Amino acid sequence: MTDGESNNLQPKQPNDLEGRVALSARQTALRNFLERRKPGLGAIYYGVHYALSVYRNPENITQAAHSARELIQQLHEAFPDIPNYDSQGRAYEKIGELSFLYRQNPTDKELRDKVAELDKYYSDSQMSRRQRLAAIIETINQGRSPSDEDKNRAAKALDEYRIWLSKIAHHCENVSQDEFRKRLDWFETILEILISGYFDIERHVRQLMDEPAPSSNDLQQLQQLFLRSAVIEFFFRNTSNAAWLPVLANAGYFTKPIDIVVHPDGAISCPSWPQSVYLIKCASEAPRLVADIISKVEDTTNARVHQELVEIALKLPSELIVSFSKKAKNWIRDRYHTITLLPTRLGELVAKLAAENQDDAAFEVADTILDVWLDEEKYEHQKKSVGFDLPPDAEAFVEEWHYDRLLGAVSLLSERDPIRFLKLLCNKLSKTIRLEHKARGNPDETTDYTYIARPAIEENEQNSGTDRLKDSLINHLRDASVRFVRNGTSMTEVLRTLREQKYPVFCRIELHLLTECSETSVVEIESWISNKGHFDDTPIHHEFYVLLKRAFGLARTETQQVYLDWVAAGPDLDVYKKQIEKETGNPPSDQQVQAYSARWRLRRYTPVAAFLTGSHKEVYDKLVESVQIEDHPEFVTFSKSWVGPTSPMDSRQLGEMDV
Repeated sequence: MTDGESNNLQPKQPNDLEGRVALSARQTALRNFLERRKPGLGAIYYGVHYALSVYRNPENITQAAHSARELIQQLHEAFPDIPNYDSQGRAYEKIGELSFLYRQNPTDKELRDKVAELDKYYSDSQMSRRQRLAAIIETINQGRSPSDEDKNRAAKALDEYRIWLSKIAHHCENVSQDEFRKRLDWFETILEILISGYFDIERHVRQLMDEPAPSSNDLQQLQQLFLRSAVIEFFFRNTSNAAWLPVLANAGYFTKPIDIVVHPDGAISCPSWPQSVYLIKCASEAPRLVADIISKVEDTTNARVHQELVEIALKLPSELIVSFSKKAKNWIRDRYHTITLLPTRLGELVAKLAAENQDDAAFEVADTILDVWLDEEKYEHQKKSVGFDLPPDAEAFVEEWHYDRLLGAVSLLSERDPIRFLKLLCNKLSKTIRLEHKARGNPDETTDYTYIARPAIEENEQNSGTDRLKDSLINHLRDASVRFVRNGTSMTEVLRTLREQKYPVFCRIELHLLTECSETSVVEIESWISNKGHFDDTPIHHEFYVLLKRAFGLARTETQQVYLDWVAAGPDLDVYKKQIEKETGNPPSDQQVQAYSARWRLRRYTPVAAFLTGSHKEVYDKLVESVQIEDHPEFVTFSKSWVGPTSPMDSRQLGEMDV
């Protein structure tokens, strides 16, 4: 408003009083607004401050109370949306309900229920002034049209203030000048809410929302309304008018998103960004502009905003979001993404890029979101906590369950380029093992110990499931290899990819692949069978055993004979004797040596027993009669567990068992 308007609205005061009350800018705005809304209302408001300013008058607070009470009474005429609220009348009404019920000879339950209802009414009515004001302001800040409940809350707050003023006006209560001014300040805050268009602001915002061609003047009006954050949220969550998109983009409303919120108790929350809702709505109508906007959004610590930006990208053509995807992939390292759906959305982004022929971008994002690392800070803290050094495990940037889901989500890449997908999985599994070796001080170690926690590459109850990260990678690599070969990918290419890695787990996956696709890989199977180095290779024992059992019969007779001749020749007894002497200090007896040799032959005959003939069959049968066959020779070690209230074996059975 202009100075001229202010002068015209100046309430007429006696000449000797003119200028005595110096209203603040806020108070002047309130006075002018009230006078415009209803002539004389601004003068009454001015009279409240004037009465307070006459310190020599002993009745100044009483007179100010009279004026303030009169102002509240007339507010209902100036603002008909605010209902009259007679709090005392409601109290009498409640008491009447109780009295009526009592005269009807109620049951104990009916009486208790009515008392509970009145108790709730009483509790609700005891909300402090500060709480009532906070509730009103919160309603305003939500930027929505007030409900009847909202209006009643505002009316109740004003009514209670009027009752308090009445007590002062009738000398029933004495208050200090400071206390009266504090209450007056609270009252003025409610008036400010009215000035802000409490009951009109939504209508104004909706009118601007629907502008088919927003002008600079419309933008200025909207920017004034946007000074209240709740209006921003209301606008962006409710409009779908894409005509505003370039206007608001040029004004910078999509540049700086919301950061995380750190609460006084240290808790963290990641609030949603209202602009995201609007951008999703505009994605189909203005895809290029939306893609440009999300690519230029400034960095934020808010993982929920990152999730929402990826959700916007999922609505756009893939060729427009290649640049965005290169930025978004690094958000998997967000500290707080675990409380959002960001990992899931990034997996969907990879699938979208792959489905729409953006292979390079898809593989680049997948390579980042599937990456692994060592959280050295966590292990240092853990070491200090427990008092000794624990072997660190490599980790993904997401929870292990999410990681397995991510592997599934990006599997569409396998259809685009199977070998490239296999290399991606191989590299992640190798990096996991390499990081753990490095942390243990053995960066050049070529074994991997996966056979300990996971003695079987296939699903097996012997697998402990204690290393879910490696398990997930092994499972997907195993299944993908078999699927590719069955679907026509060259076995040679798949094997070459696996053999580029140096760790035994890849040999185990290769053996599993040859077993599952044995009819198309006889040459490779013969190569494994005829290599004596695989006889006593502990890490690959299980997979080699299974391969022999299923595919030995596919090998040529001469290849089979090479294997059987090695078994017949027996083990290197010199190595065995030295080992026993080293362990016990004494050389083994002849009986021990013979028993060891028999067990060794039986273990290596067993997987191919179905294919034995002639002398080899005779030797095997004699060994079966003289040597106790292991329950599970396919495993280096086999464990059994049992849980229950009663032992599955009695004391006699336990006593008959050897050590």
